[in-house]
Amino acid sequence: MQNRFRSYLSSLGDGNQRELVKTALAKSADEILSIYINWYYDKYLYRHNEEFMDLYEFISHGNNMNSEEITDQIKEFFALPFTVMIDEENEYNSMDLRQILEKSIVGFNRSTIANIERINSNKYSYKLDLLLLGNELKAGGRLNQSRLDRLMKSIPSEHKPVLNEFFWKMYPACEIEGKLEITNYLERYGKRHDIDVYKFIDKIYKTEAIDDIFLAVIAKRLNTLFS
Repeated sequence: MQNRFRSYLSSLGDGNQRELVKTALAKSADEILSIYINWYYDKYLYRHNEEFMDLYEFISHGNNMNSEEITDQIKEFFALPFTVMIDEENEYNSMDLRQILEKSIVGFNRSTIANIERINSNKYSYKLDLLLLGNELKAGGRLNQSRLDRLMKSIPSEHKPVLNEFFWKMYPACEIEGKLEITNYLERYGKRHDIDVYKFIDKIYKTEAIDDIFLAVIAKRLNTLFS
């Protein structure tokens, strides 16, 4: 099993050295299967998923646009020259994760996001993935959990604290939909990030203006206590 997978990877050419080394060091069939599954997802399924989500987002937004606006969006997607793509890839990959997080809070134009999506679908980067996660949350009010799960597996352990900071810094920058996405996520999965949703809300709203989300969380907390 080990030899067959290594032979298969070698037949595909360069670009799979990490998986070749991991396979050579594997101690069990389960470990080899895990390497294969992760490799196949990163190589093929991830790219297909990103392309589908791009198409889905374009069609969803297109329902509210006229033909001229749709044409402009298509032009933006295909107009970027190769040199711009390379320059932006080098720029963002040279930043540290905290700089990436700050960029996500500021936001991007549509052509830059289209560029980042294409680069990341061809050659995965956890830095670019964090940019896309922040943009989806701030601009679209959607917390892409599959992207977040992938980031949790991909980001080196020494940089994991930055991913936890993501929620604290992104929340004030979001509209109500994005804030609700973060609150709901932390209520279900906050332990993964060492964040208690109630302590999170208490701390956030010491500086944020009271809104419907704060009132709803407090009401739910009171109902739980009184019941």
